[in-house]
Amino acid sequence: MFVVLPQSLEKLEVKERILQNKISIETERARDFTKSRNKKAAYECLKRKTFYESQMEQLEIFRLQVNDQMRMLKDAAEMTEP
Repeated sequence: MFVVLPQSLEKLEVKERILQNKISIETERARDFTKSRNKKAAYECLKRKTFYESQMEQLEIFRLQVNDQMRMLKDAAEMTEP
């Protein structure tokens, strides 16, 4: 169990970096579409950006839960030691 949780944290960090990259791309694309006066495409980019941001929030919540589980397991292991 102690090995799986740190691996989960690493995977979450990778997913967060990927989502952050996607957010940056969508922001830049929206800016470009706005400059070229394509409001519909810019709006779609902003919708995707909002979706990615909500995914980031969910990953953050999950990461906090994994950290709490790791802390509880560590505390339980310390209590069982003589």
